[in-house]
Amino acid sequence: MENVNKKFILFFILFFIGIFITFFIPKLNTSGLSRGYVGYDDKLELEKEYYNLNKEYQRMLKNYNIAKNADIETQIKSKTQDLNQLELSLGLIPACGEGIEITLNDAALNFGDIVQIPNLVHNYDILYLVNELKTAGAEAISINNVRVVYNADIMCVGNFVGVSGQKIYAPFVIDAIGDKTVLKEYLYRPGGKLMEFMSDYRKLQVEVSVKDSLTLNKYIGVLQGNNLNIYKSN
Repeated sequence: MENVNKKFILFFILFFIGIFITFFIPKLNTSGLSRGYVGYDDKLELEKEYYNLNKEYQRMLKNYNIAKNADIETQIKSKTQDLNQLELSLGLIPACGEGIEITLNDAALNFGDIVQIPNLVHNYDILYLVNELKTAGAEAISINNVRVVYNADIMCVGNFVGVSGQKIYAPFVIDAIGDKTVLKEYLYRPGGKLMEFMSDYRKLQVEVSVKDSLTLNKYIGVLQGNNLNIYKSN
């Protein structure tokens, strides 16, 4: 009888344990899993937000790089233009524009006439004429296709004239780019060097042509600046 009671009591204990496992354990697990699923959804949402932010960042970075490259290209273009303008002013590249052309030659004397020094074109005549053209606003000058730069020397050597180390002979063709009207009016002013050339005293052959377009070659030598240094103020 006692054994029967023990078995009966053990049966009820096991029975209640089975009911507990059947009804309560799944609820606990389901509750735990539900909390786990909520965390997973939050993670997905954060990953989605991160993806969108990273996409926006990449878009903004691309636009920044485009703008940066465009700014660099603009700066390069501007510096290139400045460099070209500087080279143009120095005579290191060909130049074109309106201006005047002056042809200067020795006096055309009659047979038997004695050639006097004033009847010949000298280096200082060309130098005076070049200086007058510069004073009148000439922006670029060449003599017999030799570009006259800032430190050009014009020397008389025997039967020819030397311009920046190159020999040139008469007739001397001087091309000057600038305001053609201003240049011509300045050259023909009373007391100007051109009027002296055409006087009865000199009798030089002078021809002036106004040009809508002139093309001047570049300077083919090397500009010297060994003693020049950039000045830095304190």
